[in-house]
Parts: sequence; structure tokens; C-alpha cells
Amino acid sequence: VKRAGGRRFYRPQDVVLLKAIRRLLHEEGLTIRGVQRLHKEQGIERLAAYGEPQGSHGKERLVGQAMASGASGGIGSFEDLIAELQTAKARLDRTLAR
Repeated sequence: VKRAGGRRFYRPQDVVLLKAIRRLLHEEGLTIRGVQRLHKEQGIERLAAYGEPQGSHGKERLVGQAMASGASGGIGSFEDLIAELQTAKARLDRTLAR
């Protein structure tokens, strides 16, 4: 919301979303286009969950899905790669168990 005098006021959910975008760009190494793709594919609620401290438990899956869809635009961090490999191994183990 823009107030008189040009001051901007942000709702708490807007701040959480901005924190999520900043974290994806600076800490996880996604590109702007990658974050846009996440927004389009997974929705704003999933994206905002990444910016909340209590929502951080799902960040590995979110980033893993982004990397799998090519959203990072480059190689992610070592931790991201490990998380993605662990997810793939779990899927493979479930498939082989059937």
C-alpha cells in the first residue's frame, strides 16, 4: 500500500514472501527466472512458506523440485545436491520395494 507522501507499507505476508525470494536468490542460488518458475508452478503460498522460519522444513523439497525443473540456472550448493540425491534415493527405494 502506498500512503500519502510516497511511503510504502507492507503486510506481514508480503514481508515473508520477500524474505523467501531473497533466500532463494542469495542462499540457494536460484536465478530470478528460477524463482518466477517456482511461483508459476507451485504457487505463492508454497513460495512464501520458504520465507517463514516454521516453514523451512519443506525448503529442501522446494529447492530440489526447482533444481529438477531447471530453475536454478546453474549448479546449486552442495547441501542442495545432497538433499536432491536423498530424495531421489528414497523414491528409488520405494519403487524397488514394490
